[in-house]
Amino acid sequence: MNGYLVPPETLMLEPWWRNFLWNVATVQLVHRAIFWLLLILIPLLWWQARRTQAKIAAHHLLGMFLLQACARHCHTSARRPDPPRRRHQAGAVLLLACALWTARAANK
Repeated sequence: MNGYLVPPETLMLEPWWRNFLWNVATVQLVHRAIFWLLLILIPLLWWQARRTQAKIAAHHLLGMFLLQACARHCHTSARRPDPPRRRHQAGAVLLLACALWTARAANK
C-alpha cells in the first residue's frame, strides 16, 4: 500500500460503495483488515475447540491459516514482480474448506 497504513486513494470514488468493488487501494485495505481480524479470531477458536469434537478440524484450520500467512509473507519479502495469485487463491479455498469443516464439526 505504498508505505501507508491507510492509502490516500481509499474511498475516492463516488458513490462510496463503489470503492469496495473498483478501488484497488480500498480492496487491499479491506483484504489486510480481514487478515488481521482472522489472525486474532482463528487462534481463539482453536484454543476453545481444542477439547471438543472439533479439535482436529480446528488444528487444520489454524495450520492452513498459518500456511497461507507464511506463504504471503515469504512472497512479500522476496519482492517478486508477479504475485503467485493461483497459489493464494488455492490457499484461500483450502482455508474456507477448513473453516466449513470446523463449523460442521463444532455443530455435531
